[in-house]
Amino acid sequence: MGAARGVSRLIGSAHFKLALPYDRPPKPLWGNARDGHWGQRSKWSRIIRSDVKFLAREAKIPISTHLDVLLSWAPGDNRRRDADNMWPMLKACCDGLARGNRHFVGLDLVPDDTSKWMTKHAPLIMAPNECPVKGMWLDIWAQPVVAALIGEETRP
Repeated sequence: MGAARGVSRLIGSAHFKLALPYDRPPKPLWGNARDGHWGQRSKWSRIIRSDVKFLAREAKIPISTHLDVLLSWAPGDNRRRDADNMWPMLKACCDGLARGNRHFVGLDLVPDDTSKWMTKHAPLIMAPNECPVKGMWLDIWAQPVVAALIGEETRP
């Protein structure tokens, strides 16, 4: 997808910012974590899906034809960190927004977290001079289901 197409999709989108209740990504969901038991990864994925589902419901994010999702973290210091390690946590967040499956229930804002329905932007780690407040948050841009009125497919 070209940059111009992605930007034009965001114009007219509703923006939501969800403050996540974490100071840092859980260690089992840190990309370089090798010592975590699969049960711990599963437990934290379930917790994050549930928290994101609750926060998105509270924010009244509408059922959408497409979501753009960005995970950001402001750790409050200048230590070196690799933002690529945050992808497992972003995946759990996106699973909480999309329709679930037989193993877990998602919020069903979009039918799936595939690229047709959701764009996952590369996670960001913010330095203290960029963001003085510590914490983690999700930025979500939602395309409401008005596209159905002009004949576009909105559900599989």
